[in-house]
Amino acid sequence: PHGMILDLMNRHYASYVDFKRAFKEEAMKLQGSGWVYLSKSGQIKTIKNHAKRTDIALLVDMWEHAFNLDYQSNKAKYLDNIWRIMDWDAINHRL
Repeated sequence: PHGMILDLMNRHYASYVDFKRAFKEEAMKLQGSGWVYLSKSGQIKTIKNHAKRTDIALLVDMWEHAFNLDYQSNKAKYLDNIWRIMDWDAINHRL
């Protein structure tokens, strides 16, 4: 990450590594389907229904269809690898 999103992570989680750890912990708590996201205010939040949110900076799909085919229900491995495909420019644009 770079730019404003990295600044947000550093401000709220001390580092990108610490942010990823906190994000993974929150995502692993999600039972069933939903999404985990970093809000524009720097909080890690979950969406368990289809409610509209307007504060999303970065969103990760935790519905089973997102990871089951490639990771055979291994959510932890999915969360470790998801960061390799993030479009940090698009995320910065949302901020």
